[in-house]
Amino acid sequence: MSVSIKEKQYIRNSRGSMAGVLLSLLIIMGLVLPSCSVYTPEERNLKPEAVSGQYSLYPDTGRQAPGRWWEGFQSPELNRLIELGLKNNLNIQLARARIKQARATLEKVGGTTGPKITAGLGTSRTRRPNMDDVDAFSIDLSASYELDMWGRVDTLIEAERLGYQATRADLETAAMSIAASIAETWLDIITTRQEIRILMAQVKNNETLLELLNLRFENGMADILDVLQQREVLASSRAKIPMLEAREQALINSLKLLLGEPVGSGVTVRQASLPPLSRFPALGIPADLLANRPDIRSAGLNLKSADWDIAAARANRLPAMTLSGSYGYVSNDIGTLIDKWVFSLGASLIGTIYDGGAKSAEVRRLEAVVEEGLAGYKQTVFKAIIEVENSILNEKKQAEYIDLLEQQLVSARQALTEAERQYTNGLQGFIPVITEIPKVQTLEKQIITEKSGLLKYRIALFRALGGSWTRDWVPPENESPEKKPGV
Repeated sequence: MSVSIKEKQYIRNSRGSMAGVLLSLLIIMGLVLPSCSVYTPEERNLKPEAVSGQYSLYPDTGRQAPGRWWEGFQSPELNRLIELGLKNNLNIQLARARIKQARATLEKVGGTTGPKITAGLGTSRTRRPNMDDVDAFSIDLSASYELDMWGRVDTLIEAERLGYQATRADLETAAMSIAASIAETWLDIITTRQEIRILMAQVKNNETLLELLNLRFENGMADILDVLQQREVLASSRAKIPMLEAREQALINSLKLLLGEPVGSGVTVRQASLPPLSRFPALGIPADLLANRPDIRSAGLNLKSADWDIAAARANRLPAMTLSGSYGYVSNDIGTLIDKWVFSLGASLIGTIYDGGAKSAEVRRLEAVVEEGLAGYKQTVFKAIIEVENSILNEKKQAEYIDLLEQQLVSARQALTEAERQYTNGLQGFIPVITEIPKVQTLEKQIITEKSGLLKYRIALFRALGGSWTRDWVPPENESPEKKPGV
């Protein structure tokens, strides 16, 4: 059956009209559907139900989160060291670099919301047997745009935005840890030096006592065993000094590392005595840790980010629409290139018919990631509360322990004085003296160590409580990309 020329023309026009209508419908769908994202996770309540109303050892003493807690130790040297460490510490610099990476990733994902525009300039030569070579020249400008009908791109952007915020909180966590580590190392250096001074004083006293014993032995008033035992005590005291000196230098090296300084730098610690115990901080309630602890905020933000990843994976199972267009010039003669132009506009709707369940499996995997993140978040919260509780308990018991040690030291000194008096008067042998001397020396050194431990428990409490001061060390956040209506 033959078809007339008019009928052919009608068929071609009909097909063109149908294609135009279909293209228009696809564009309208793409513009309307993104206004309401299909997959949006529900708002998650990040306050675990099991969080108690107050700490078990102390009632609520205020809601003020601790600020720059190290200033409470009234040491300009410590203030200077912590300020320097928060500025130059290498872990801080690593965390800052990760923030830049996360920001760039967020901008990269955000860039997918706009059209992709490319330009090209090309030339080619075709050689055929027994014929002249044919040259072809082209200039083209093309664009493509994915219509986010189901909110997949929006959810990806929101997931990256939350991950970026979590990375910023990680820097705050690093700052919190670095400040505490610098303060603890600084205390260890002062404590070690005090222990060395105590040992040197003990060595001097033991040398004086040995001289007296030698004199008494020469005059027949002491036994050689007394002299030998005192020599042993003196040697024992001297033997402890080199290891303490090595520990002091190792601590100084550790402090330099925390400050981001090389080993050969001139970082020094000049303070000779331990600082006073700072004022006890306002504890608030356990729920305050959710805002004051950057590690908890980071865990919560990562959990929310995983929720949005699931939404993106679910949206990825639906068809994707892409609009494309190009405008270009093609010619065999570069002189007439501009006269021969080509324009095209198209749309494609592509969906997966069968992928072996890969996309559904990805959704299930991300759901398991969220379950893992939720358990990890609760663990972080409960661990933070326990850290506060333990710090309070340890500080309280440490103070009691130091009081008892000081009472023991008073008794030991009295016993040593009495043993020396009786030995001098010939009422007792030298064994009671040689027994009491190590007791006194050990207690003197132990009390210094335990006082340093008390200060460390206070630092641990400040560290456990967190605080808003860490936000001062996070780089200013650039203006975040605007969230689309569907997010």
